[in-house]
Amino acid sequence: VVGSIGTSVNTNFARRALTHEIGHFFNLRHTWGPSNDPGLASNCDLSDQVNDTPRTIGNANQSCNLAQSTCGLLDNVQNYMDYSSCPKMFTVGQGNRMQAALNSTQGQRNQLHQSANLAATGVSGPAVTCAPIADFVAPSTQNCTNTLITFNDASYNAEVNGTWQWSWSFPGGLPSSSTEQNPEVLYPTPGIYSATLNVTTPAGNSNVTKTQYIQVNPEVPTLVSPVVESFENASFPNNDADFTKNWRYNAPSTAFSRVTTASVTGAASLRYRNIAVATGVSSELISPTVDFSGVVGPTTNITFKVAYARRTAGTNDKLELWVSTNCGRTWTRRYSKAGVSLATVSTPVSGTFIPTSAQWRTETVSVPPFASEENGMIKIVVIDSGGNDLFIEDINLVNAPVGINDLSIDEYGTTIFPNPGDGDAAVSYGLFQARNVRIELVDVAGRLLAYKDFGSQTPGDHSVRISDLSGSAMSYGIYFIRIQAGQQQIVRKWICN
Repeated sequence: VVGSIGTSVNTNFARRALTHEIGHFFNLRHTWGPSNDPGLASNCDLSDQVNDTPRTIGNANQSCNLAQSTCGLLDNVQNYMDYSSCPKMFTVGQGNRMQAALNSTQGQRNQLHQSANLAATGVSGPAVTCAPIADFVAPSTQNCTNTLITFNDASYNAEVNGTWQWSWSFPGGLPSSSTEQNPEVLYPTPGIYSATLNVTTPAGNSNVTKTQYIQVNPEVPTLVSPVVESFENASFPNNDADFTKNWRYNAPSTAFSRVTTASVTGAASLRYRNIAVATGVSSELISPTVDFSGVVGPTTNITFKVAYARRTAGTNDKLELWVSTNCGRTWTRRYSKAGVSLATVSTPVSGTFIPTSAQWRTETVSVPPFASEENGMIKIVVIDSGGNDLFIEDINLVNAPVGINDLSIDEYGTTIFPNPGDGDAAVSYGLFQARNVRIELVDVAGRLLAYKDFGSQTPGDHSVRISDLSGSAMSYGIYFIRIQAGQQQIVRKWICN
């Protein structure tokens, strides 16, 4: 955050922060004396031990008043060792003091320019050639089959020149190996793949393997919307039966976890552990690919439940939702909330936040790109600001909106009772108009367990027992009931006890 080439926060004060700190390293005090408290009248009684810097109380508000005189003489406002917004100089006396520091044995600064140190650090003497440290990065680690992926060499610790040699290994890829610096590879078969790079220079060699680095998804997803992720499956984010249904963490290892300490429906939710992540770091949860080609209408809605409390009034953690229609190669942001607007609790919580059932909020995100799209993904991003824990529940991919003419089911009148319950629980729903009705029973892994087509049903109230769908006793667990009427579809969670 220093310098004037676009890397700082674009104030003169910040641009010269490094210069100011180097002044301290070479034994310079602030121009008002040996404290970090500018602007005090008592600073006129203090000294920076430099004769040609006038005494001053110091600049407390980063202003630049060149006519400022606070201790009887014109202040050296533009001095690097003040806190003004227009620093541009050291005085001759300050230069002499820094030279003295460089030659002092007391502070050991004199060791910097001794011959032994210059040779040890490669500043003088024979050139020191360092061995490389291998590293690489792919712009996107999720792609569809038969999509070219560029692997970019990011090795460091030595200057890249004509003596470098690269040796890549791509199990499952085409090509499976390469000697190019930045090769392109495609994967014809869905899977999760590792990659290895070995770099060699006259000074030595280094290699790195990134395991399970590339996830290649099928061009035709095995998951078909609507998909509901409620985190009830203990194996989350993995699907033991089909890796293409895996969710994926792209975050510090302790950022996300499935927990049973908080939930609004069922027994589990996803927790983002704020204290485990450094401020400013982004953590991502990435969905599997989903086929939305059956969604009717110009747009689509994604819904999810969130619970979050700020740790202090100034906490500004951010939650975002991004979407992709090309297996995660590129993303578009569709939702962003931070701080007060994200919080579901009005008062900050200084201790560990565990939400009650009343402290959850349902968010609805409009996603036009998913309408009739064969390949869609979402990415939930949390950007840490040192706040409290954040919880996510019941991600619905996708709650498809319908037009007035297509509205068939009374969404608010659709219930399962009792819930939790056993196989005699009843699914009750109302129809606004005559429609062909199909009801499906689905497990938490998305597998279709049973269904029943009821043909055309008349407008009005209807009810069916879950035992009529399953045809057998239900085991304990979390299930989903999908009701399809015309072009409208409603999903409800049901717990069998």
